[in-house]
Amino acid sequence: MRKPELLIPASSLEVLKIAVMFGADAVYIGGEAFGLRAKAKNFSKEEMKEGIEYAHSLGKKVYLTVNLFTHNKDIEKIENFNNRKRIYVKLVRKAVKCPCCNTETNKIHDYRKQVVRDCKAFGDQVELVLSKRRYSCPNCNKRFYEPNSFLPRYYRMTTRLIESIIDLLANERSFTSVAKEVGVSVSTVIRIFDHIQ
Repeated sequence: MRKPELLIPASSLEVLKIAVMFGADAVYIGGEAFGLRAKAKNFSKEEMKEGIEYAHSLGKKVYLTVNLFTHNKDIEKIENFNNRKRIYVKLVRKAVKCPCCNTETNKIHDYRKQVVRDCKAFGDQVELVLSKRRYSCPNCNKRFYEPNSFLPRYYRMTTRLIESIIDLLANERSFTSVAKEVGVSVSTVIRIFDHIQ
């Protein structure tokens, strides 16, 4: 029979230390980005490193929670096929400011679908099919895409996938091993490496 695990949420480094000192088998934490807990302090990268080292020194586990979207209503459907997950996403409609004249608008010109690579989930490759709105400014007639925090302009992969690749490269891993682990081509890893140089 498996022993149950006492898992405690830790909103800060101080809470993590107290939880593992007083009997938690594991804690779960969130970073400064991709978290749903708006009022929690959450962890900087340095605090994560310190907290994980502390917990591991006591034989405890640390789980990192990562949330790409803040609401389930952003996700239209999820398909699973051949070790691949495809998540169809449409962000909540809201008024945005025109990047040219700063006029606020809610007028949509059209929609475009974009397939975006994301980090693996449960061992499967993940693709987001983003239904991007293109707004039309009533003042200057400029057309522009809605802003989002997880996809850099002109990219076909999420910010967190790029950060994951950079973190793996920082550990002096080969381009080939990083590409294989995250499921992208070696040339993509090299382009990201060249971009940060």
